[in-house]
Amino acid sequence: MTTPEVREEPSPPEDPAVTAIDVERYLSGRLDEQINYYEKAAGRAKLMHVRLQSAIIVLSVMVPVAVSHPQDWSGWLRIVVVGASLLLPAMTGLTSFRKYGETWITFRTTAELLKSEKYLFLTGSGRYRDNPHAFHDLVEAVEALLIAEHTKFRAAFTEMRQAAGGREETPRHHAEKPASAASR
Repeated sequence: MTTPEVREEPSPPEDPAVTAIDVERYLSGRLDEQINYYEKAAGRAKLMHVRLQSAIIVLSVMVPVAVSHPQDWSGWLRIVVVGASLLLPAMTGLTSFRKYGETWITFRTTAELLKSEKYLFLTGSGRYRDNPHAFHDLVEAVEALLIAEHTKFRAAFTEMRQAAGGREETPRHHAEKPASAASR
C-alpha cells in the first residue's frame, strides 16, 4: 500500500509593511499614546473651561450687586470689587481666545474616534471583519484622523496668532528661516 503524497502549499508572501512595524508595536507605541494624549488634553481643557465659566458666572452676579451698594464700601471692599470688575472681562476674553470649551469637545471626540477604531480592529468588527488588510486599514484610518486633527489645530493656531496681532507664520516657519534673516 502506498501512502498518499503530501503536497506543500506555497506560503503566501509576507507583507513587508506589516513586518516593518508589527501590530502590537503600532497599537501600544502610536495609537495608545495618541489616545492618552487626547484624553489628557481634553481633561485639561475641560477643567479650564469649567473653572473659567464658573468664575465668570459668579463674578457676573456678584459685581453688579456690589456696585449697586457703593455706600457700604470700605477701602478693602472697593479694591475687591474693582479687582473682580477687571477680572470678569479678562476671563471672558481668555475664554474666547483660548477656546477651552471647543478644544475639550474636539479632543474628546478625537480620543473616542481613535478608541472606536482600535476596538473595531481588535474585535474584527465593521470594516475589519474578514479583511486581510485590516491592519493597513486601521493605520490609514488612525493616521487620517490624526492628520485632520493636526490640520484643525494648525488653522486654530494661525487664527489665534492673527487675533493676537501676530504674523501668520507658525513657530516652525520661524525656525526654518536662515540665521542671517533672523538676526536682522
